[in-house]
Amino acid sequence: MIIVLTFFGILGCTFCAQVRTGPKGCRDVYNEAMPNLNLAQFFTGSWYLTYAKHQNHTADCVKFEGSTDPLQIKYEVFGKKITCNGEQGTNARHVDFDCKADGKEKTAYTDYQSIMAVTDTDYTTYGTLYTCKKSSGHEENVFILTRSKTDPPSQTVKNSVTKLGDTFEQ
Repeated sequence: MIIVLTFFGILGCTFCAQVRTGPKGCRDVYNEAMPNLNLAQFFTGSWYLTYAKHQNHTADCVKFEGSTDPLQIKYEVFGKKITCNGEQGTNARHVDFDCKADGKEKTAYTDYQSIMAVTDTDYTTYGTLYTCKKSSGHEENVFILTRSKTDPPSQTVKNSVTKLGDTFEQ
């Protein structure tokens, strides 16, 4: 009887395996990512970056324009227009993005691949994201996006980063 139960336990775990969120070198946030993210609702319209744990190539108040056909994010930073084309794998809780800048002048921050996992959103006012740039250094970040660039983050939004074990510091 114990052998039969063990067999079914192993078999059950085989079929319910999760899809790792992110490449090796990036944190696996599968359990923190929203399980039933509505891509069409999240990636439609404008978002503004109002908080980044690490200031790297992004600046506060950057406007992101999203679309779902194709799954895409467009933004401009430091005079460069960036287009990121996305793809979500089967059973994945993240989106893989391939980002490219227009023009000939390229940098590590204009042409890159990254993953993005939405860990919390209400779709209408805020979204909390985990991102990881796929490179030799694997740059991780936590972003808070809001639909309005002028509204200060609410306490709910500030608390949303704790899901990733972080604290809101501005």
